[in-house]
Amino acid sequence: MQEAFIRAVDNGQLSHAYLFEGAKGIGKAEMAKEIAKMLNCTKRTKGEPACGECEHCTRIDHGNFPDFIVVEPEGTTVKVDQIRTLKSQLTKTAMESSAIVCVIHAVDTLTQGAANSLLKFLEEPTGNIHFILLTEQLSKVLITIQSRCQIIRFQSDAVENIVSMLKERGVPNATAQLLSQLTSNIDQAIEMLESESFGQLRQESWNWFVRVFTNRAMAFVTIQSQVMPLLATKVDSELFLTLLQIYIRDALLVSRGVEGAVIQSDKLATMKSFANHLTVSEWIKEHEKMTNAIAKVSANVGVQAVLEQWVLKIPK
Repeated sequence: MQEAFIRAVDNGQLSHAYLFEGAKGIGKAEMAKEIAKMLNCTKRTKGEPACGECEHCTRIDHGNFPDFIVVEPEGTTVKVDQIRTLKSQLTKTAMESSAIVCVIHAVDTLTQGAANSLLKFLEEPTGNIHFILLTEQLSKVLITIQSRCQIIRFQSDAVENIVSMLKERGVPNATAQLLSQLTSNIDQAIEMLESESFGQLRQESWNWFVRVFTNRAMAFVTIQSQVMPLLATKVDSELFLTLLQIYIRDALLVSRGVEGAVIQSDKLATMKSFANHLTVSEWIKEHEKMTNAIAKVSANVGVQAVLEQWVLKIPK
């Protein structure tokens, strides 16, 4: 991965915004720091990483280089005042270098105000400023933020092992990929795979999702009669909504023509048949609404009401 960023820096092709996703301790923050060092190193040669020894590299390592800005959550969230302070810093030109690198940790914890404030910067990049956003859970990051960043996945050995081990058991790739999105524990993945209730939940969630975008009225009517009997626990409800969110993500990718990144590749033909029922921006909004729906159910709001409200508010 470092080699790819070296080429991007050498060719002046570094994106103005990246979103690094991966487990804690996998190296996201370290890579962000290396990019800052490559951009600001005074002794770096083309095709090589930063020297790590010049004054700029040393100060970036020690956290006292003014053009390497790091924002971390205050308490449990990144707050709007933190983004406002960041904006104030970024209105100044680079003080000691030609590039400013801004790293925001746990971007999935942005408050609504903080997210809206950050979006304005991501939508209208100015000068030689590079944002690197970090998250452990991409699904919790607002899709509006995701859509304005180049997403880089830092896959842990555990995730790769889950897919590999499941495929060795003869599990289809699409199913293995789906399970790797739902858990990073191989034992839990196997348990879900062998669970009749999970298999039913997966199939019925997909059937109902397709119904939502092909026969909206019937989808609404069947929430109580066909969906609710499957959601006996809060865990079942959250899993059902998470599966819906994955389907929405895949539909969004299909509508954007990025079919190779679809998780449920075995359902691609069906997805193509209705993905264009909504515009890209509308799919983005549906993804955001499902993120909010999951949060509501986690906060003990009834899942039936959440599903009914979601269906009623989808554009026709």
